[in-house]
Amino acid sequence: MDFKQEDDFWNATSGRSFAFDDEDADLNQIKEDDDVFHSTLQTSITLPLQSIISADNLKLVLDDIILPCDIPLATKTSQMDDIIKKLCLGINCSLQDYKSQEDKLYLLDKAIDSSDGNVILKVVLFIVGTLKKNIVFRHLATRPVALQQYSNYLASMNKLDELHLLYMATGNLRNLSNLFYLSGKNTSTSSIHKKLTQFIIEHLDSLDDEFEKELFKEHKRFLDYKLEHKLPDELTTPSAIFAHLCKVKLDKLSVEDPELQQFLKLTKISPFKSEWIMLNTIAAHERWPMLDNIFETQKWYNLKSVGKSSSRKYNVNIETIVSALHKHGAPRSIIEDFLKRMDDSDKALYLGKRYECHSFVVDTLSSRRDRVGLMEYKSSIINQSDWVHVIDKALLSDKKWVN
Repeated sequence: MDFKQEDDFWNATSGRSFAFDDEDADLNQIKEDDDVFHSTLQTSITLPLQSIISADNLKLVLDDIILPCDIPLATKTSQMDDIIKKLCLGINCSLQDYKSQEDKLYLLDKAIDSSDGNVILKVVLFIVGTLKKNIVFRHLATRPVALQQYSNYLASMNKLDELHLLYMATGNLRNLSNLFYLSGKNTSTSSIHKKLTQFIIEHLDSLDDEFEKELFKEHKRFLDYKLEHKLPDELTTPSAIFAHLCKVKLDKLSVEDPELQQFLKLTKISPFKSEWIMLNTIAAHERWPMLDNIFETQKWYNLKSVGKSSSRKYNVNIETIVSALHKHGAPRSIIEDFLKRMDDSDKALYLGKRYECHSFVVDTLSSRRDRVGLMEYKSSIINQSDWVHVIDKALLSDKKWVN
């Protein structure tokens, strides 16, 4: 190639030389192309709102961002109704947007209508935290359900001072006794005694139930006795202490014991209960000969003309005594002794057969001259040869049988 041809090549080529101004123009063109492409992409991925969130959930979101003060009263009450429904379903909702007393009381009444204790308590705690106490107490006094829920909450949190204030402010005096029982649980005898003494001084006159007042006084006397005699803390009831005293005095246990009588008078344990405790104490320790010591002697009877059963006063039914003795495994002779004291001989005979008191049954049927009864009883104890022999001997007697 000669020089002329080379010049023609460079002058005729489609390529061009590099220049910085040309580079800026190219970049602007690329940017414009990219904007067009990006705009087209955005338009292509736009989705309808319903495909992202359902209409119901969208309504919930919009309800939460609408301020109650910006909506009409009818819509506001409807919204408060919806909030109570959500709370009943376990959906956490804020009540802080409701500032007026009227709105708060509306929420409380709707919560009460729902009969959901958790919802009622949530609304009550919201009101307690946002209104003056005297206003809260005045409105709670007219709403017993809400009052009970709040009382239970304070008791469970052991807020006894606030509970006392609530009882006094709402006139709920009949529940003042709860203050003592709550403060006295799981504590020693001396601590309970101290708390009870303080309660009697501060609150007893406020109680409107005379019977309940007397109960507190009796309990105070009971604790005085317990501390004076240094009895164990685990003996928490008069019955438990009386059973303890019976065990201590087991060798000389008697219903006429002066110390036992003093304790019974102090605690007003009924004659039935005291007799039953002594009976079970003796039976548990198998001191069978001492049983008669626990039954009061009827001294106005002429003991020469009446039997042994008539000389005693039984506060526990003899049928019950017989059942208890059998349960404790008493000897049959002891059970038979009490069967003989029953006024109803037919029932005594039935119990004698039930508890296999053969001697009593045979003697009873023989005294009735009931030959058929003896034969039937013989067939029921055929395997007990000793008593079969006794019955056979009775049947061979020269009695004048009635059948």
